[in-house]
Amino acid sequence: MHYPIIIVGGGLAGLSLAILQARTGTKVLVLEKNTYPEHKVCGEYISGESISLLEKLGLPVSNYPKINQLFVSDGRGKYVEQPLSTPGLGISRYELDLFLYNKALESGVDVLTQSMVQKVEENEIFKITTSDNQIFTSDLVIMCHGKRSKIDFNLNRIFTQKRSGFSGIKYHIKLKDFKSENIELHNFTGGYCGISKVENDTLCLCYLIDSQIITKYKGDLKKMESEVLYLNPFLKKYFTNAEFLWQQPLSISQIYFGNKETSKGNILFCGDAAGMITPLCGNGMTIALQNAYLLHQKILKFSKNEMNFKQLKIDHQKDFNSYFRKRIVAGRWIQFLSLKPQGASILIRIFQAIPTLFSWVIRQTHGKEII
Repeated sequence: MHYPIIIVGGGLAGLSLAILQARTGTKVLVLEKNTYPEHKVCGEYISGESISLLEKLGLPVSNYPKINQLFVSDGRGKYVEQPLSTPGLGISRYELDLFLYNKALESGVDVLTQSMVQKVEENEIFKITTSDNQIFTSDLVIMCHGKRSKIDFNLNRIFTQKRSGFSGIKYHIKLKDFKSENIELHNFTGGYCGISKVENDTLCLCYLIDSQIITKYKGDLKKMESEVLYLNPFLKKYFTNAEFLWQQPLSISQIYFGNKETSKGNILFCGDAAGMITPLCGNGMTIALQNAYLLHQKILKFSKNEMNFKQLKIDHQKDFNSYFRKRIVAGRWIQFLSLKPQGASILIRIFQAIPTLFSWVIRQTHGKEII
C-alpha cells in the first residue's frame, strides 16, 4: 500500500499535519501505536499564540477554559503572579487528540491505530514495516512520535545515547478553591508542579521530578509526595483537599530536553520528536502545533516543485531554529536555575522586585501567532 505521505505518530503534531495536508487533496496515512482517546502525561495548557491555528483546525475554542494569569511559587510558599498578555486555553489531551482524530478521519486521512512502526527502510522510496507485519511505502515520511520512542533507537538518533534524569507524573483532580483563570507552577526540591483547568471543571495536575527522588522512595509516590511536594504549602493544600479522579496517576520517565535533529537522512521529525521545551514554560503543545503548520507550508511548496527536498530539509531546520530554539533554550535555563538549591526562591524575590523582568522572561518562552 503506497501513500504520498506517511506520518508516524498521531499526537498533536502528527494529526494536525495530516489534517492540513489532507485538505490540499493529498492522501495521508497516520500510524499510531495507541488508540483514541487516551490520557497522556502533558501539562494540557496551550498558550494564546496557537488559538487561531486551533480555530483553523476546527476546534470550538470558546467551549474551553480561558487562562490569563500565571502564578509561580517557590518551595516555601513565596509567590509572584503576572497577567498573560494573550490568554491561553485549557484542554486535556484526551479531548484534543480525540477531536483531531475525528477531524482527520473527516478530512480523508487514513489512521491506523495500534500500529507500532518496527522498521523504516530508505531507498528510492520509503518502506515501513509495522508490528503486525503490514508493509507500507511512501514518498515522504514524517516522524511525529513524541518525546521518546523505540523508533528513535532503531534510527540511531544521537540523543538516545544520552540519559535524562527526569520523570513526569500526572493526575486529573477536582478542587473547589482553585482560580480557574490561573496556570500555576509550584516548585519543590527536585522538581515543580503545574496546575491548570481543562474541560468539565477538571484540573490537570502534572509534575516533573528528578527520577532519583522516586528511586529513593522505591516508587512509593504517595509517601514521596507527602514528604517532598507537601513542603510547598500550596501543593500540600491542593493535594490534601483535591478529589483525585484516577486510581493511579500516569507516568513517564527519561524525559529529554536537549537538542534533537529535525531530520535524519530523508526522514523529517516534527513536534516533540524534533525538540521539546521544559514543562515549566507551558508551551509544548503550542510548539507541536506550530511546528506542524510550518512544515505543512514547506511541504506545499515542495509538492508544487517550488523547492527540492534538500531545500525542504534546510528550511524545516531553519524554521525550527527561528521559531522555537530560542524559547527551548530559555526554558532549559529557567528550569536549571529554578531546580538549583534556593534558585526558585531567588528568582521569585527578583521577580517580585522587578515585575517587568518577570514579564520579559515570560516573553522569552512564548512566540507569536503564525497564522
